[in-house]
Amino acid sequence: MLTDVPAKLRSAEGDAARRMPYIRSLDGVRAISVVAVLLYHAEPGWLTGGFLGVEVFFVISGYLITALLLGEHHRSKRLDLKRFWVARARRLLPALYLMLLVTATWWLVFLSDDIGRLKGQFVAALTYVSNWYLIVQGVSYFERGARPSPLIHLWSLAVEEQFYLVWPLVLLALLVVFRGRLRPVLYVVLAGVLASTVWMAWLYEPTDPSRAYYGTDTRAAGLLLGAAVAIMWRPWESGRRPHRRRGNLADGVGVSMLGVLVVAFALSTERGAFLYRGGFLLVSAATALLIACCATNSNRVLRAGLGWAPLVWIGQRSYGVYLWHWPIFVLLTDGVFGGAFDGITLQVARFVATFAVAAASYRYVEVPVRHGAIGRWYATWRGAAGAPRKPLSIRAALAGTAMATLVFGVGVSVAGHAPVKSELELALEQAAKDPQNSAGDLVDLLVSPTPSVLDSPTTLATTTTTTTTVVATTSPASSAVTVTSAAPAPTTAAPPPPTTAPAVHTPFALGDSVMLGASNALRAAIPGLRVDAKIGRQWTAGTQLLAALLAANQLGNVVVVHLGNNGVVSQSSYDSMMKLLAGVAKVVVLNVRVNVAWQDPVNALLAANVGHYPNVHLLDWFGYSASHPDWFYPDGTHLRPPGAAAYGAFVKAATG
Repeated sequence: MLTDVPAKLRSAEGDAARRMPYIRSLDGVRAISVVAVLLYHAEPGWLTGGFLGVEVFFVISGYLITALLLGEHHRSKRLDLKRFWVARARRLLPALYLMLLVTATWWLVFLSDDIGRLKGQFVAALTYVSNWYLIVQGVSYFERGARPSPLIHLWSLAVEEQFYLVWPLVLLALLVVFRGRLRPVLYVVLAGVLASTVWMAWLYEPTDPSRAYYGTDTRAAGLLLGAAVAIMWRPWESGRRPHRRRGNLADGVGVSMLGVLVVAFALSTERGAFLYRGGFLLVSAATALLIACCATNSNRVLRAGLGWAPLVWIGQRSYGVYLWHWPIFVLLTDGVFGGAFDGITLQVARFVATFAVAAASYRYVEVPVRHGAIGRWYATWRGAAGAPRKPLSIRAALAGTAMATLVFGVGVSVAGHAPVKSELELALEQAAKDPQNSAGDLVDLLVSPTPSVLDSPTTLATTTTTTTTVVATTSPASSAVTVTSAAPAPTTAAPPPPTTAPAVHTPFALGDSVMLGASNALRAAIPGLRVDAKIGRQWTAGTQLLAALLAANQLGNVVVVHLGNNGVVSQSSYDSMMKLLAGVAKVVVLNVRVNVAWQDPVNALLAANVGHYPNVHLLDWFGYSASHPDWFYPDGTHLRPPGAAAYGAFVKAATG
């Protein structure tokens, strides 16, 4: 279908163009994509790669917009950019501005303590630069604060709007330079796809890939690949009649590509290196092929399956669904209704509210404005004279005054609110200033982690050992239960032995912001404990610090590790740390409780390694804290003072 590119290009250049038809099955693709995003945001463990639904939207947008522009250019040999941008504004702005107005009003009335930190995001959303604002402010897409921002999802709409503003100008310039010939335009577009993909791989940062994730430059590949398909494949312009064999091929390829997308939604992870080093491009390519198959006028299976009425209904409202879902999700979880719903009841409430609001927005705002309701009213007003015009003018003046007053009042109120830090933010800020929580800082300055410590030649040994595993208890004051079992120890790499005995024998605790918030309680429970905890710390960064401490002969006989709250831990990263700590008498590792996609994979990896290292003991913090939601701040991860006390007692019972 896409192999005969030159013929398609000649057809697009030489035949009489037809207007782009409505492709019903593309609404089905939109529906699947937006539902994937909702499932991911509702509970990351349900669909770890659901965020890739946004990439599918990018490719669809690139295809449809470019097909419309090329169709117009073929008919009239020009592009009416003003008309294009006005049409985009009618389509996108009313629903967006309504959502921003409602969200700002709600937050001002019920969550005014939080509005100060959001005002920059409101301004960025109004001007469609949310993605760059988040990059400049260092706001991670992958780390959940005490109360998530209700506007963070608007980064993707900003990327699309920037594309809508710039791409028509670029396309027009390319058509002028190449005198309307599409083949060289295609080559330039494909070069842009490659450049964006390479740039994403270059900027990828494993600890937090938000820059690569947010950037218009790094996410342009999907939009441009959609544009490339529109250049190659606009079958409604070829004049071909439906053909059964061609339809069967389209159905087969399309169903296969839909399967690829479902697998990607199910298996991908937010921070995985593969995704940023070609994985996004593969998802875009699968989407591009699926779009081409849907656009084929001979397909039957795709038309029947993706054209199913409920999917089409969702797809037609997908913009509103995406726009409204995240503020509603946040409101029902962390807003004024936080705690009113939980479990499956919470998820049902989220989805019902989202689809209800999106349906209302579609019917009463999006469709009327898109179809010229404002223009028709103005024409009616102009056509009226004398007495009939007066009531129309009065109603318009009243409505305009009320709306202007509301917008002005909300805008002034939002602008006047200074940022107010949450209780959690204040607690972590105070803990971060405490020099007792940075026991490794001096070592960081004096001793750099050396390759010889982390990558030294290995000594292989296979033995049978008695492995001790620490598991959860039922009370923070009780002693940990110890389960002893005989297990073969795998081949492990031992670090070079210290030339002298460790100079420090007190326990050492290494962690991230969870341990940082509980550091005072930890030291109170374990006298003499040295703590090094830092916000956002990743497992690999912790390994580097331990290597520096070991090289400086500053690592004690007991080490407590609580990492994994900020990202996926790989088996190789885990092994690197545990091989490094092979000479430590006792290593206690806590699993994680964090409401993000990597919670279960991290805990599964830690559990799978029980018994692999004789000195390592797993402490089941996830299970131990399960029945105590009162221990946690609203994010469900960081600890309030009672939870910190329980955390300290729990770790003390394991360290002895």
